Amino acid sequence: MLNTKDKEQVKRIFAYAALNIFGFFILFELRAFISTFLGAIIFYVLFHGFMEKLVTKYKWKESLAAGFIILISFVIILIPVMGFSYLMYSKISVVMNDPTSLIGLINIADKKIFDLFGIHIVSSANLDSIKLGAGNLISNFVGQIFWIFGSIVIMYFILYYMLIQREKLTEEVNNYLPFNIENIKLFSHELELITLSNAIGVPLISIAQGTAAGLAYWFLGLNEPVFWGVITSLVAFIPFAGTGIVWLPASVFLIVTGNVWQGIVLAIYCVAVVVNIDTVARFKILKKFANVHPIVTVFGVILGLNLFGLPGLIFGPLMLSYLIISVKLYKKVYGVVGEK
Repeated sequence: MLNTKDKEQVKRIFAYAALNIFGFFILFELRAFISTFLGAIIFYVLFHGFMEKLVTKYKWKESLAAGFIILISFVIILIPVMGFSYLMYSKISVVMNDPTSLIGLINIADKKIFDLFGIHIVSSANLDSIKLGAGNLISNFVGQIFWIFGSIVIMYFILYYMLIQREKLTEEVNNYLPFNIENIKLFSHELELITLSNAIGVPLISIAQGTAAGLAYWFLGLNEPVFWGVITSLVAFIPFAGTGIVWLPASVFLIVTGNVWQGIVLAIYCVAVVVNIDTVARFKILKKFANVHPIVTVFGVILGLNLFGLPGLIFGPLMLSYLIISVKLYKKVYGVVGEK
C-alpha cells in the first residue's frame, strides 16, 4: 500500500509524462511550421535591438515600431527572395514551353563528349526522365508558392507579438530555462552571435561568390550569366566545394562545345578566385560573429534541406549550431559527463 508521499510522487510522474506526451503530440502536428517559427526567431534576433532603440530613444509606439521593422525586413530580405523565386519560375517555364532547346544543348554536349572520350552521358530514357522531372518540378514549385506565402504571413504574425511583448517574452524564457541569470545572458549572447553568423555572414559570403562567378560567366560569354550567378550564390551555402556544382559543369560545357580556352579560363578563375573568396571571407567576416565550423555548416545544410527544403540552407546550420551551444552551456553548468 502506497503512503501519501508515494502517491504524490506517482501523481507527479504521471502528470509529467502526460504533459510531455501532449506537448510532443502538439509539436509533431505543428512540425510543418518549424521553419516559420525559426524565421521569426531570426528576425527577432536581428531587429530586437533596433526595436528597443525606436521605442526608448525615439519614443515610437510599440505597434508602429514593430510594423516598421516588418516592412524593413520585407524589403531588404524577402523581396530579393521572391525575385529569385520568380527568376527560377520564369526559367523553368521557358524550358517547359520549349524543351527542345534544352534537349538540343544536352545532345550537343553528349556528342562532343562521345567524340572525345567514347562514352554517352545521356540516352533517350534519360531525356524522357528529364522532361518528366521538369514537369513535376514546375507543378511542385507552383504549389510551394502558396505554402510559402502562408508561412510568411504566420511568421510575421509571430514576429509582431515577439517584438511588442519582448520584455514579457524574455521574462518567460528566463523562468523556464534551468540556468541562472549569468548563464542565461551568456547563452543569449552566443545565440545572437551564431544567428548573425548564419543569417548575415554566410549569405554575404555566398553573394560575393555568386557575384564573382557571374562576372566570369558574363565575360566568357556563357548564356544567362545573371541566372547562373544567382544559382552559384545558392549552392555557395555549402562551404568550399559548393560553387563547383555550377562552375565545373559550366567549364566542361564550354570546352565540349568548342569554347576550349573560355572553359579552361573559367575553371582556373573559379579555383583561384571564387573558391578562395569562401576561405578568406570566412576568416574575415565570420570571425566578427561566431566562427561556425565548416563541418557544422555542411551537415546543417544536409539536415536543413531534408527538413525544410530551400529555407533549410539557413535553418539547418542554425539548428545544429543551437544544439552545440546548448550542449556547451549544459557542460559548463552541470559538468562534463565522465569528468574525473
